[in-house]
Amino acid sequence: MRLEMRLSGFGGQGVILAGYTLGKAAAIHEDMFVIQTQSYGPAARGGSCKTDVIIGDEKVNYPRVHNADILAAFSQPGYEKFKLQINDGGGIILAESNLVIPTQEDLKYFKANGINFIQIPAQKKAKELDTPISANIVMAGAIAALTKKISYESIEKTLASIFSEQKLEKKLVAAKAGYEIGEGHL
Repeated sequence: MRLEMRLSGFGGQGVILAGYTLGKAAAIHEDMFVIQTQSYGPAARGGSCKTDVIIGDEKVNYPRVHNADILAAFSQPGYEKFKLQINDGGGIILAESNLVIPTQEDLKYFKANGINFIQIPAQKKAKELDTPISANIVMAGAIAALTKKISYESIEKTLASIFSEQKLEKKLVAAKAGYEIGEGHL
């Protein structure tokens, strides 16, 4: 089993942290092999960024994602750049519903090629939960649920190892909400 994920968006949205969280949860708490790579555009905040996370039950020898099983697009430019680099016949695109708007042609293409397009209201949900800077954690929770390989408990343990006690409670609430959103799309 090999699962390739790509998360893309703007610097400052927490895209890299979301990928790191997923990778660490899979590696440490699910006992999987993981490679996580990241790249930033010319400006750290506001420029483009992406992270690739590959998990598997065997060693991962090549660290690049060519056709993702899951693409999480936090921004329209990130979506546009990678929307066609998704596996046909079962790939999943998760799009931040406040920031990513697909064309009708995109939706027709996805449907014709067996690609699931799901809008995730990560920003809206994070604001509702009174933790507006946790949209990335909402999205990470949704991704974890949709992988069917990373449990909420693994995400919970990983977040506890990353965040201080002061921040942890809100991050856990955001992750749980995202996980429930993801489970609702299974």
